[in-house]
Amino acid sequence: MPKYRKLSGLPGAGPLPVSFPGGKISHSEGFVVEFETNDGDRWFGNFGGGLSIYSALFTHPDGSRVVVIAGGACYIVDPESRESEDSFSGCITAAYEMPELNMLILQTPISFIALSSEGISWETERIAENGFRDLQFEESKLIGEAWFPVDGPWHKFELDLHSGKVTGGAGVRDQDKPKDKPWWKLW
Repeated sequence: MPKYRKLSGLPGAGPLPVSFPGGKISHSEGFVVEFETNDGDRWFGNFGGGLSIYSALFTHPDGSRVVVIAGGACYIVDPESRESEDSFSGCITAAYEMPELNMLILQTPISFIALSSEGISWETERIAENGFRDLQFEESKLIGEAWFPVDGPWHKFELDLHSGKVTGGAGVRDQDKPKDKPWWKLW
């Protein structure tokens, strides 16, 4: 199990922190995390933010890496190699640990992403125009409402956490598009 903790700022002495993404924030303070390797060596990561105010730390579902969310930007960090093996999204607004499914569910303003021990298991298409409310986890489903102001503000949806299949929600997804006429024909 990796050892890590959030720090309130960059340390004033010692080795330089490792910047994520590489070199782009080497001279400004971001979301600062202290890691400890299996050998007991400590090092610091300085993570650049994305497009939200959400920042958090989680043990990756594989049990050996760390998921760092810095201002919405998501980094998968190997504490031993001191590298980010993957980074994605820039607008994570919440995250939910699902230990019974061995998943971490990441929420953006428009969709969800499932992170499992193998990596990204699925990513939904757009479910909302800008946000969700009344989210509830029931067994292996996520139920809630998605914001879409065009035809009424809130639309109920259900997300199967095993497959990533969505029922309901807002907007037009591929499975909802009419198959019998071109998209540009209105009548």
